[in-house]
Amino acid sequence: MLFLIFACFNNFIVKDILPSLSNCKFILSESINLQFDSEGRISLTPKLLKHAKIKNSMLFVGQGKTFQIWEPTIFEKFKMSARKKANLNRASLKWEQKLNK
Repeated sequence: MLFLIFACFNNFIVKDILPSLSNCKFILSESINLQFDSEGRISLTPKLLKHAKIKNSMLFVGQGKTFQIWEPTIFEKFKMSARKKANLNRASLKWEQKLNK
């Protein structure tokens, strides 16, 4: 179980995430073990579909070794918001500071 908790934060420094461990425990306690069918597919539960607001179509968003499943229009809104935040914080990025010196 400890491995799974730290796997949630595999890109973070341990001392920075200790306050968040209770959040990770909560997330993991809500996880669902989905079964593969004979062709390697899974079926999302009605609860997961409702949570993600998925009705007719879904979008798979790669994240290295994992992926997320999104409702396409919700992901587009998220992506636009994330792009705006990235542009606002661009000057604080280390690579940006090196380029401007």
